[in-house]
Amino acid sequence: MQVYKRLEIVTNKITHAEKQGVRHYLLSEIEPDSNFTAKDFCLKSNIYIETILKAQCVPIIVGGSNSYIEKLVEDSIFMFKHKYYGFFIWIDVEQSVLNSRVDMRVDEMVNAGEIEPDSNFTAEDFCLKSNIYIETILKAQCVPIIVGGSNSYIEKLVEDPVFMFKHKYDGFFIWIDVEQSVLNRRVDTRVDEMVNAGLVDEERQIFIPDADYPKGIRLSIGVPEMEKYFREEKNIDGDDESKKIILQASISSIKRNTRILICNQLDEALRNTVLQPCLDIVERFLKNDAHNISIECT
Repeated sequence: MQVYKRLEIVTNKITHAEKQGVRHYLLSEIEPDSNFTAKDFCLKSNIYIETILKAQCVPIIVGGSNSYIEKLVEDSIFMFKHKYYGFFIWIDVEQSVLNSRVDMRVDEMVNAGEIEPDSNFTAEDFCLKSNIYIETILKAQCVPIIVGGSNSYIEKLVEDPVFMFKHKYDGFFIWIDVEQSVLNRRVDTRVDEMVNAGLVDEERQIFIPDADYPKGIRLSIGVPEMEKYFREEKNIDGDDESKKIILQASISSIKRNTRILICNQLDEALRNTVLQPCLDIVERFLKNDAHNISIECT
């Protein structure tokens, strides 16, 4: 990823100061929208290796994707082993030291800038940020509480062994079950409250006619639903009554899509991807508290 231009922080590129005057090739050379393949990497690498050797210097290939380096070294087309004498240096670091460095580097990346509205905040990003905040809260001798959020993001945080959530923390989940019709009424009321609080004006500030909606903050329910209204709002030939009808339809779409999201989340929970693990955690917690309690998912 570091071969592409832009996103210096997200891709963890070496800084100008860290280079210490040594030229680094292939960093930020490729256009962001291009597809830089392993073959492209090999072709470019061969050119730079020859350039460095002609300058009577030693080329060093640092980091990079293992599959790309393997192709460079092993693919007979590029004759790497035939043309060059070389060796690999593998630096083995104790896991705890490596984890500390990763945490520190992520802190540096987070502090370097806030999450932009058009950025792609993935489940992995959520997990990295959550781990930072959990540790910060624990160091202050307080109890971190994760409230709401996407089920898939929370599931990755808890289940993915990379983040060692179950290994590092004792915790439990609280699931509040509400009858569907009550939940629907609450959704409608909440959306009305958001509209009264300035939802339309807030979204108008980020409206871009040709925006990429399947990315970043524009994925949020409430943003794509308002697109038609904002387009009509800019139509000088449109009448006020038509615009009012479209606005109400947009608000209704927000309510409907929010209810659909909730139904999907409940369905996922009932399929035991979230609820059963939660119950297992609660049961273990209660058993550790010397209570003989049995919990079943029904």
